[in-house]
Amino acid sequence: GRTDAPETLADLEVDYTPSAVAVQLLLVLNELAEIGGDPGRRLCPSAGSGVWARAMRAVFGPDPVIVGVDARESERANLAAACDYAIIGDVTKHETLGDWDDFGLVCDNPPFSAFSSYWPAMLIDSGRLAPWAIVAFYGLSSWGQSAEAAQHLARWSPSLQIRVGGRIAHRGTTAADAREYSLWVWSLDSLSPPSGRPEWRTVQLPALPAAMRCWSPAAVPGTYPIDPAPLLGDHLAVH
Repeated sequence: GRTDAPETLADLEVDYTPSAVAVQLLLVLNELAEIGGDPGRRLCPSAGSGVWARAMRAVFGPDPVIVGVDARESERANLAAACDYAIIGDVTKHETLGDWDDFGLVCDNPPFSAFSSYWPAMLIDSGRLAPWAIVAFYGLSSWGQSAEAAQHLARWSPSLQIRVGGRIAHRGTTAADAREYSLWVWSLDSLSPPSGRPEWRTVQLPALPAAMRCWSPAAVPGTYPIDPAPLLGDHLAVH
């Protein structure tokens, strides 16, 4: 599994999403946004250990292709195991993705400090998205955003906030993050021009068992399947 020391993870601002949390969020996203079928190419723009790519496989099936990007060479093997195509580079630079475009689903856990910079310039302004695309980024809930990020979310209002239940341990420790997290969802076909008015719907998920909300460094990312079955039923109830 991962051997990064906690101080290294902190220095790199690496926060791995527990796989059960990612699957729960995507199962509810699929239910609410009715993604299903063939959403087109999928992009993980900050793929890291490949958790979100594997979660997409578990929830949406094997097709079509998933392109994973990460800036760290140390994650190459994880990307290669979890994604169909692995790219090492800075996804905010146009040349990194080469000819890849027409993404119908973009989903990931971008660096929390760069949450707002991933939208919309990287995707809309560069013409990388299909007209029906859905973009879903994991980050701090509306309760924890900085003033700058809050203004950004208001200007390009998401359509949906799926708020995680309970606290998350992102670095494989017993100490959970005291802040709250959400999956923020933008639907391109219903995206309004920047208005400065937040217009998203918020749903609250029930808390998973604490063990499911802790990223496990003992698991080798990208090399084992995720089974969504344990999360069906009560864990999908939204409020």
